[in-house]
Amino acid sequence: MIPNIRNYHYVMRMPYVGIWKKEKLPEKNMKLKALSLVIFVYVLFMFDQITKWLIIERLFKEDGQNFISWLLNMKQGRLDFHLQEINPFFNLVMVWNKGVSFGMFANDAKMSVILLSVFACLMALVFAVWFMRTTSDLVKLSSILIISGALGNVWDRLRFGAVADFLDFHAFGWHYPAFNVADSCIVIGVGILLFKSIFLDGKNDKISSTE
Repeated sequence: MIPNIRNYHYVMRMPYVGIWKKEKLPEKNMKLKALSLVIFVYVLFMFDQITKWLIIERLFKEDGQNFISWLLNMKQGRLDFHLQEINPFFNLVMVWNKGVSFGMFANDAKMSVILLSVFACLMALVFAVWFMRTTSDLVKLSSILIISGALGNVWDRLRFGAVADFLDFHAFGWHYPAFNVADSCIVIGVGILLFKSIFLDGKNDKISSTE
């Protein structure tokens, strides 16, 4: 028997999280859901950009641009390496990452910037669709974090040709790869998905199998 899918939206869950579920979502609720996504992503995106502006234009420059001019200036030069020691285990630095999060797959070719930016935008789109179709609050939260982080780093690449990293944690001569707020959002978002998949979805599957 073919189910009646009129006026219904299908809620997608990634393969490692679950399956397709059917849920009736009024159009008004969908608009509110989309608006909430835009607002939360905007707030995190701006927070990421403000922290980068503070490091580049305020901490390491004597006479930097105001935030709006800096944010919208598409022809930015890269600041040279700088370092500000905060304590024995943490520095504020100015480094440029031409790869993805934490310096992985770095390449100076312009094509890499384009490909990485396109890939990040596609991933943001996938998670935006997932956000709109899921009923899981954890998936919604992780989607917001991942989208915000992806767009924050894309905006850097479009303006600088690289991503601005400035958080440097180190101990006994070993330095963790420098990162930024956008990287943190992506990692936390992925971590939430893994936690949900391993500990919550797996537990629910075991309960269902015993019933």
